[in-house]
Amino acid sequence: MLAFAIPCGFLIGLAVRMGRFEMVHRFLPNGPGKSQATAREVTIVQRAVRRAIRLSPSKTCLSQASLGKILMNLLDRQSVLHVGVRLGEDNTVRAHAWLSVRGITMVGGPDAKIAPFRQIAEFV
Repeated sequence: MLAFAIPCGFLIGLAVRMGRFEMVHRFLPNGPGKSQATAREVTIVQRAVRRAIRLSPSKTCLSQASLGKILMNLLDRQSVLHVGVRLGEDNTVRAHAWLSVRGITMVGGPDAKIAPFRQIAEFV
């Protein structure tokens, strides 16, 4: 898994850093995976994302969630990539991306961090 995650994470990070999310979007799966992920599979993907993202040119939440989604698709497992926004204390718009499995966040931080964000898009 890690052998695939490292180059994939690097390419995703490069595309995100260049502001070319459409390049990342092309690699996101079309449609849900066939089955639910086991706790072990979720842990394996989380570890792979954490390790691979260290070598990525972009360590953003979008890079991490996108890589996690691609790895879950590689396992043919169901997951949802969410994108949300909120208004910051300085009245600027803040965005955040996270990945969930069975409604539980697996990449993107604890639920308390995600709660203030209003979801504007999801990729199943």
